[in-house]
Amino acid sequence: GRQVIILDNHRFVGDVGWRQNQQTFDAASVLWKPLEHLELYYAFVDNVNRVFGDDSPQGDHRMASSLVNAGYDFAGFGRLSGYAYLLDYDSVDSLSSNTLGLRFAGSHALRKGELLYTAEYAAQTDAADNPNEVDQDYLLLELGAKACDFTLQASREVLGGSGDAGDAFQTPLATLHGFNGWADKFLTTPDSGLQDFAITLGKKIGAFDFKLVWHDFHADSGGLDYGTELDGSLTWKVAKKVVLGLKIADYQADDFATDTTKAWLWVAYVP
Repeated sequence: GRQVIILDNHRFVGDVGWRQNQQTFDAASVLWKPLEHLELYYAFVDNVNRVFGDDSPQGDHRMASSLVNAGYDFAGFGRLSGYAYLLDYDSVDSLSSNTLGLRFAGSHALRKGELLYTAEYAAQTDAADNPNEVDQDYLLLELGAKACDFTLQASREVLGGSGDAGDAFQTPLATLHGFNGWADKFLTTPDSGLQDFAITLGKKIGAFDFKLVWHDFHADSGGLDYGTELDGSLTWKVAKKVVLGLKIADYQADDFATDTTKAWLWVAYVP
């Protein structure tokens, strides 16, 4: 039936949950836990109900896709995940692809805080009736620390692209707004790919949660300097089940797109 599917950190499959109309899937899925720390997941997806709504021509993506994810938890260190996302689109052939990957993410307790780390690699090729030749890689490296409700983290994410039309690593089922800047300049990876170096600062003070993220964007091939972006957010838990939020994104273009500033103000009730 219709369901929410979130795998790992939303980078490949997510629900775009920050929007009022979130992304859902018409699918059949099974989750099996044969061992205490091992989870095996499979879903066959027939349709993606996108955030644009039923009245939009882009509201649905018909497909016959398989999502496979296996995860093992290492207590005190993190989670190792292996995945295969085999996408066969009926509505947008150029998004059909096979992606195979491996991810390890977690944290380790220190004397006065936590060490945070992530390493992930994936390979993507064209599939089904995709008219483009795709053969690209994905890489993510993150390292950070958390202490006294303060978080500092550096990351480098690479979505490969050769510069040829359509030959770039894509993640069409992801919660895309959460990655590569909140100005949403890179919802579709450019043909020359994307390298995103980011530094994140976070601080929690009582009912307030602050976050600041700086991005430096470059092409994966061709040498273009796309631009930089500064993002900031503040959330305030005003009551047990009520949260107020403010978010600002400021993208400064060099060789890609145009200067863009966006702001959001919202209130959420969490039952």
